[in-house]
Amino acid sequence: MSCIVLVGGLIGCGKSTLVNFFFDNQNELFEDSFTNDGRINESKKSKQNRTYKILFDELCSIKEQAELMKTLKGWRNFRVDLLMAAEYFISSSSDLECQITGPLSERCQNLLNQLQKLNNPISASARGIFFVEDNFYYRSMRYEWFQIARRNNIGFCEVFVQCPLNMAIYRNSTRGYNIPEQKIKMMLTCMEYPNSVKYKWEKYSLVFDSSSELNCSTLECETGGKKCISFNTNSQVDRRSCR
Repeated sequence: MSCIVLVGGLIGCGKSTLVNFFFDNQNELFEDSFTNDGRINESKKSKQNRTYKILFDELCSIKEQAELMKTLKGWRNFRVDLLMAAEYFISSSSDLECQITGPLSERCQNLLNQLQKLNNPISASARGIFFVEDNFYYRSMRYEWFQIARRNNIGFCEVFVQCPLNMAIYRNSTRGYNIPEQKIKMMLTCMEYPNSVKYKWEKYSLVFDSSSELNCSTLECETGGKKCISFNTNSQVDRRSCR
């Protein structure tokens, strides 16, 4: 079964690095479809995991984001188009019938084309793992993706990346572009971390400390990230967990 994995956290905390690590080490992290020598077990080939990336910054440049954020309506409309494009992409890549009806807007179609290009080649898999990376500091942002998982009866989990504020600010300053320090501090005060006690749909959530070096051992020992994602490729979203 396919699974949506939200990767959220503060700017500069290492979200993209974590997603790319999952992507680059998928054979070792999700090795249930492989034999001991690394070759694909033919009897399990149809169940092989296939990872996909939906990275916000790759779909909308910093310049475009700044323009969109000038008006609340423009920003919301973009997110609606992105969610619709992503649902089409996830459904088709998982060999599922899309639950959305009606034509796509021009921007939505362009976003869908970008997703297909970024994840080329596309091959439908019943065990697609879709890593969705954004800040996701408001719970409502994450709930929209949970609804996509629920409509399509696929797994859903969250990985929140965190590090000390001064480290996030430093990492941000070393990138080709950087976000104002004040905005990072403001975002931290607004951050709504997963709460599985109060919100049942956030049951499969974990927090990952990106302060140390990233490798397969630390990922599994410190967070249980592999288990969290692997479980959700074998479990449907509980339709009762909608609040």
